[in-house]
Amino acid sequence: MAASPEVHRPRPARGAELELSIESLAYGGSGVARHDGYVVFVRGGVPGDRLRAEVTKSKRDYAEARVVDLLEPAPDRVEPRAPHPGAPWQVIPYERQLEEKERQVREALQRLGGFADPPVEQIAGAVEQWRYRNKVEYSFGADDDEELVLGFHHPGRFDRIDPIAEDVLASERADELRERVRE
Repeated sequence: MAASPEVHRPRPARGAELELSIESLAYGGSGVARHDGYVVFVRGGVPGDRLRAEVTKSKRDYAEARVVDLLEPAPDRVEPRAPHPGAPWQVIPYERQLEEKERQVREALQRLGGFADPPVEQIAGAVEQWRYRNKVEYSFGADDDEELVLGFHHPGRFDRIDPIAEDVLASERADELRERVRE
């Protein structure tokens, strides 16, 4: 039996803008889309979104991109409570977040663990959806005016810090402490 020829999918170049439809969520929160069969992970995309995205990284088997324009939002997309790089899923309802997490656990056990039908229990929701973290890690940096800022690393960048006015995941006490340290 002859081996089938390797299929080469067209690989978009870095900086290319693509119109995509998000199919699912990847581990880590990026939306998964396909462009002529080529997998594209879109930071900020959720299943059901139709969007335009800019390719930020182009690899042999996949690309990474960021949303440039949301052409048609997913029917269950919600407004985020606050800009926060540690909460990429806040744009989908909490019950849907739990369903996605359960799907990802099941998929990992099937794909990586080799289980045909893993016995995955329903994901237990958090008592509090916001302000539940008692451990957080912030970084100092400088903004464009060379002023000191305290916040999170900009996604995909080690040298840029996005200041944060309110950390909706940190406990109120931790958030108050962050603000005092920044001052």
